[in-house]
Amino acid sequence: GNKRRFGNKKFGNKRRRGDNDTVAAEAGAGASSSGEWDRSNGDFGKWILENAAFETFYQNQPGLIPDGEWDAFLAALRRQLPTAFRVNESAPSAEHIRERLTTYFRPRLDGLEIEGEKYPGPAPIPWYPGQMGWQLPVWKGTLRKNPAFREFHEFLKTETALGTISRQEAVSMLPAFFLKVESPHRVLDTWAAPGSKTAQLLEVMDQNRTQSEELTG
Repeated sequence: GNKRRFGNKKFGNKRRRGDNDTVAAEAGAGASSSGEWDRSNGDFGKWILENAAFETFYQNQPGLIPDGEWDAFLAALRRQLPTAFRVNESAPSAEHIRERLTTYFRPRLDGLEIEGEKYPGPAPIPWYPGQMGWQLPVWKGTLRKNPAFREFHEFLKTETALGTISRQEAVSMLPAFFLKVESPHRVLDTWAAPGSKTAQLLEVMDQNRTQSEELTG
């Protein structure tokens, strides 16, 4: 089929990342018109977090970035996102999962030192109801590869596979609350990939319905 050989391994349409799971991220950098990466420079281990066209575009938007805040704006964009997830409140084990996060993983990981920097443990997202939304201020790459997080990472993978936890960025959790959906409502999610917001909306609608109502979707 449509497979290419890289070294001694075959891959389909997906490109293989480097050993440190990072690739050059500058828009268009190193890519030919066919979509293949230019491997001539041999450097696949560094994220390029600069894009002149991107910066020019936002600098030319009147009033968008206040004077004196441009550097802080760029620094915020370049920070790695924390690991965020939410507990499926409809799951029978939801309370148990929240309890385990609160009494076991939070104190166990709090103050963990990585490369000379101490990190707080996983904590509830302040605005998420019922302490069902959680966040760990560690990038997913660190979570996956650092042995100190192995148990917690395996816990997240297992519970995600069981459907009791959904890995979802915190900002992606907001629409369900802003919409204030209820069980009689019909919602068209035009950005439904991979579907975490859709699943969250269904959970909210399921919680709000009465016993006489049937949820369809």
